[in-house]
Amino acid sequence: MSQYFQISLREIGISVVNDITRDDLLYITINKSKEIWTETQKSVVKPLSRELNHRLEKNYKTHTRRRKANPNDKILEQKKYHIDKHRVRFVYLIIK
Repeated sequence: MSQYFQISLREIGISVVNDITRDDLLYITINKSKEIWTETQKSVVKPLSRELNHRLEKNYKTHTRRRKANPNDKILEQKKYHIDKHRVRFVYLIIK
């Protein structure tokens, strides 16, 4: 007789916490989404809601395309996007 069982998880998150200060040292999540936007409040890192994550990613891709087409556009560089109650500005780090 053979036995077979399957466990399925839709999402999983693992948090490493400093026991003394209760600060999150690391948070990692695995889910079906490739893009995961997070927020940090009082040293706690949490993934954003699916809807907000989707809207941020859509705006980020649009912004990135525009920046590639106009790399010297200073107005675009400072542009802020309004998503629900949030104001977002995408900042680029250039590593050489």
